[in-house]
Amino acid sequence: DIIVGNPPYVGHKNSSAQYRKKLYEKYPEVFYDKADISYCFFKKGMDSLRNGGIISFITSRYFMEALYARGLRAYIKNNFSILSIFDFDGGRVFKGAMVSPAVVTLTNIGWNKKDFSYVKYNEGSLKESFIFPQEKLKDQGWIILRDEDDNLFNRIHYASNTYIKDVCTIKQGIITGLDKAFIVNDAAVEKYGIESALLKKWIKNSNISREYVKYNNLYLIYSNIIDNEQDYPNAIRYISAYRDRLQSRRECIRGFRKWYELQWGRVQSDFENPKIVFPYKSSGNNFYYDENEYFCSADIYLMNGFPQELSLEYLLKYLNSDIFEFYFKCGAKKVGNNTYEYYPNKLNYAKIFLPQENNQKNISDL
Repeated sequence: DIIVGNPPYVGHKNSSAQYRKKLYEKYPEVFYDKADISYCFFKKGMDSLRNGGIISFITSRYFMEALYARGLRAYIKNNFSILSIFDFDGGRVFKGAMVSPAVVTLTNIGWNKKDFSYVKYNEGSLKESFIFPQEKLKDQGWIILRDEDDNLFNRIHYASNTYIKDVCTIKQGIITGLDKAFIVNDAAVEKYGIESALLKKWIKNSNISREYVKYNNLYLIYSNIIDNEQDYPNAIRYISAYRDRLQSRRECIRGFRKWYELQWGRVQSDFENPKIVFPYKSSGNNFYYDENEYFCSADIYLMNGFPQELSLEYLLKYLNSDIFEFYFKCGAKKVGNNTYEYYPNKLNYAKIFLPQENNQKNISDL
């Protein structure tokens, strides 16, 4: 009659391939690719529930926006009536738990025929409470807003004419595999005489704002351009202090990387050419146009591959505008009380407004 639970929140990296294969076979409606194990409990709950029963789960709130929760969102919408959602909106309620919860209460009577109560908390205090129609939930992501905010979001969405994916390519920064082996400061460069041809200016998430990059005089040893170890003896000598750990990386064991190479060095020219960079996690829109050839860590993403006719000045101002920030945050994954994920799967399918070519420059001057 009633199922109450706190399903385990276990991501794809923390479960075996064999176990996940069984879940794929048993729960294909909700579990696929990089889905979370907790999603299966909704399907198991439905299978176990009597007619007219109720399920109430404390679970991670991320299923409302996560890329691989699309099946779960569709399953809930099409098989349950949502009675209420208590959303802690990025806040971490339980000591030691690194995820933000929601309390979701469902029944299997009259699915998709009613409104539900949505309650949002901010740092433990009630932020807002209102009724929302279940039929307005979208499988690609649940955007649950008050009427005035919902109307504004829809006005922006339908007035916009271009997806971000159609005007650029979004790429992740570099994964070194062991930062202390490859990231150096001026003192280390001077002490070890590391060859200048390998040194690239290095920035991380916290260095970026929309107005500037706060460069902390760190360098990446871009060892992927080393063909012969004898050509760069000083850099090799420095990296060698970490050789045992570097050789134990999966890619090195499999023969895909030389021991001294970066784990994922990406494409060198992507960093040396002009680009827009932005933090992966941020409290707000911080898109910066970089012409200083910064090399970026994996907590930074970059945009390039723009069409020649696009005004980058206009695009940058639009991405940093209050309008786009409001619009994007409505559907973004919130991972802290004031922290959002600026992840490619969300940005690529966010819409922007591009005026006619001859008007772009005028608007960018405003």
